Amino acid sequence: MYNHLSRTTLAAAAISLGGLSGAFAADLGPRPAYKAMPIASLYDWTGMYVGGHLGWAGADRTFERTFVGNGIITRVSNPGFSQHPNGFAGGGQIGFNRQTGNWVWGLEAELSGTTLRSSTTVAVPTLPLITQTFDVNIDWTASLTGRLGYAWDRWMLYGKGGAAVMHETYALIAPGLIIPDSPYHSAKVTRLGWTVGAGVENAFHDNWSWKAEYSYMRFDGNDSITNALSVASFSGIKSYTDVNLHFVKAGINYRFGVPVTVAGAGPSPVYKAPVATAYDWTGLYVGGHAGSASTERNFATTFGLDGNVFAPPFTQKPKGFVGGGQVGFNRQAGNWVFGLEADATGTNIGARTSVVDPSATVVQTYDVAIDWSATLTGRVGHAWNRWMVYGKGGGALMRETNALTVPLLGGTRADAHATRVGWTVGAGIENAFLDNWSWKAEYNYMRFDNTKTVSNRNTFTSSSGITVNTNVDIHAVKLGVNYRLGNYGVVAKY
Repeated sequence: MYNHLSRTTLAAAAISLGGLSGAFAADLGPRPAYKAMPIASLYDWTGMYVGGHLGWAGADRTFERTFVGNGIITRVSNPGFSQHPNGFAGGGQIGFNRQTGNWVWGLEAELSGTTLRSSTTVAVPTLPLITQTFDVNIDWTASLTGRLGYAWDRWMLYGKGGAAVMHETYALIAPGLIIPDSPYHSAKVTRLGWTVGAGVENAFHDNWSWKAEYSYMRFDGNDSITNALSVASFSGIKSYTDVNLHFVKAGINYRFGVPVTVAGAGPSPVYKAPVATAYDWTGLYVGGHAGSASTERNFATTFGLDGNVFAPPFTQKPKGFVGGGQVGFNRQAGNWVFGLEADATGTNIGARTSVVDPSATVVQTYDVAIDWSATLTGRVGHAWNRWMVYGKGGGALMRETNALTVPLLGGTRADAHATRVGWTVGAGIENAFLDNWSWKAEYNYMRFDNTKTVSNRNTFTSSSGITVNTNVDIHAVKLGVNYRLGNYGVVAKY
């Protein structure tokens, strides 16, 4: 009896459990498949890379006093002077990195062409009056450096140092120095020196990285430059110079091999369902910028106080660094971004030119510096998420200082200051790399027409001085960073 009841009870329980099991299975559906959580990864900088760079370079070249003679008569050819050329520079690099922990060490070779040129006219302190024009080009530079960096994932700070080479072309025009005398042959010299530098690099893609870098090069004055006369057998003029070169550049590198990521330490990441978002450029922002500018200044014919031609027309083309700040506001409507921006920029752009009057008796030296510029512009851009291309245009101001030295007319005249009004247009690209931070690359053109006169009064007399009419064109290329105020930035798309 007991056994029969037990068997009946167990059978009923089994049937009930089977029914419940089937019910649960029907409710739950097919069993889900689980995958392993992804492993956090870090960037590995190890590998060979090639790339290119573009930037701005400035040089300080010092000429020692030079003498010329035939063994019987010796006289000063130039009293010693300095040149400060600025210009674009660009080229390529190749290197190799090896990462150990957070430290990255490597070797890099680099070659850069330049547009650095300077021309200086000096007068010999003898009679009859003799002038010499020293024209120097820096054709290219090269370096072989070791690099040591500290990396955190896809960012790296590094320093570099090693050997440097520079090739330059040197020409001299010296009317009246020796007959036949002008022009001298161009002399080409390859000089050895050293270099140090530092920079930051970011791997924005597995095999691609961008960098921003500063380099300093030094070439001591133990190299001489000799210009042989063009039609005579004289040995020409021997000049001793030393050069300091400053180079600011942006570059891009491509690293060979498979995507270079390695497993990282630390807790596994927590994953949430993604929400599609878009960047909103609306808001007030402030920022800073730095870059380079080239200028073309055209001097009209200058007349003296007696109405005669004092100096023929001529042109100056100085180049230099620029830097300053900006403030603005954006308003986004769809993909279009409208805004207003004001900026102020200081410069080190200056030029010195010596010219001779038509009678070839008076030397005048015009020394002009652009102190600062400012603009107020409207901007229109087209954005796709965190990237934006834009154009701009509006009014421009420029402050300049003009000095004139005329030894035969009483020495140096007082500095004349002028604030000039013009216009500007430009274009650029901007990227929001963080919610409130963005970087930009921009080109600006500024024009100041021939409507301003500059008058230099003599420091020792009450004469009205020399009035000079000029127009100025400025081309500026600059990099900047902006901080957007408030809780702007990312908004949900859906």
